[in-house]
Amino acid sequence: LFVPVGDGTMASVDLGSGATSRLALPADVTAHPVAVLEGRLIAETTTTRGTQRGGLAAWDLATGQPIWQTAMPDGSKPFSNRVSWASETPFPDSPLSTTVVTGPILRLATFSGDNYTGSLRTVDVASGTLGEPQKWVLGEGPGTASVTVEKVLPTGLAISFDNSYAMFL
Repeated sequence: LFVPVGDGTMASVDLGSGATSRLALPADVTAHPVAVLEGRLIAETTTTRGTQRGGLAAWDLATGQPIWQTAMPDGSKPFSNRVSWASETPFPDSPLSTTVVTGPILRLATFSGDNYTGSLRTVDVASGTLGEPQKWVLGEGPGTASVTVEKVLPTGLAISFDNSYAMFL
């Protein structure tokens, strides 16, 4: 079992013995576990120094050692709460991203208020490499868009972008 700890680190808990250990994090980030895929723990990361930026990182389950880390696209940051309902505003030049895990596939959804767009990319679990984005226009201005993560499910992600709705599978 992997859990976020109040200080922004992550802990591993052996359910058989109750033993716990902390996972080594990249410098100056907090992490939130999102999936276990292909023998790796995947987490969203957020920088703790300077302008807040998001990323993804992976650890080997057998050793607990970090394998890779990658930045989220366009300097985006993660939603503040990805596991339950969250409504946030992607201000100009400040997009938001969240992971979408469907079965063995890891994707990254990014939303931009600059041009009311959303994009979806695959993430290579072995290397952290981001695939080419599939992009959609989700609405029209003027004004500042509001993005709501309506529901995160094992089968996808339901979001609303102002009054438009989308489901990423």
